[in-house]
Amino acid sequence: MTDKFHELDRAKQELIINAALREFRSSGYEKASTNAIVKEAGISKGSLFVYFQHKRGLYDYLLDHAAGVLEEVYAALDPEEGDLFERMEQIGRQKLLVQQQWPDVFDFLWSLQEEGSAEVGEEARRRLASLYERGYAKMYENMDYSLFREDIDPQKAVEVVHWTMNGFGSKQLAQMESFADMDPEAYMAEWRAYAALLKRSFYR
Repeated sequence: MTDKFHELDRAKQELIINAALREFRSSGYEKASTNAIVKEAGISKGSLFVYFQHKRGLYDYLLDHAAGVLEEVYAALDPEEGDLFERMEQIGRQKLLVQQQWPDVFDFLWSLQEEGSAEVGEEARRRLASLYERGYAKMYENMDYSLFREDIDPQKAVEVVHWTMNGFGSKQLAQMESFADMDPEAYMAEWRAYAALLKRSFYR
């Protein structure tokens, strides 16, 4: 990437990044169309290659960008909070804020698992695995497992909570036409209702 990209105003940078995330997420590296990206971003193809030089340069920038976003989410966790559900709410709230700015960033990261390109696939999956490994370690650091009932396997309970949270997030995204229409407090209130059900099932 060249300095000329950072010379653009922030709104234009976000438009280009979001268009590229969406295209690579939906099409994969090999089939991703730079023509589709520039059309959605409202720039010329020449400008795109001035900013990123080539398709691989753009993809590498997106990997760095997405990794930085994920690190910001992990950084929002309070290391002193031992309650799983409180930590999940911290993560959920931060992801919600992130997706208002970068709607496709987490789907882009998830798509790296299936990236079939010989040029970028292996490196992308390696970076994704490293990011998730650090994130999970941070997620469960100082977790208070004594809150769980004695007849509950805490690790299985944690997996159920993760599945519920991911499913809830996917459901909400599918129902939205635009993040501009979202009421964050209503979103979090609904999540707390699901969390309360799980808490009654798993906690003492």
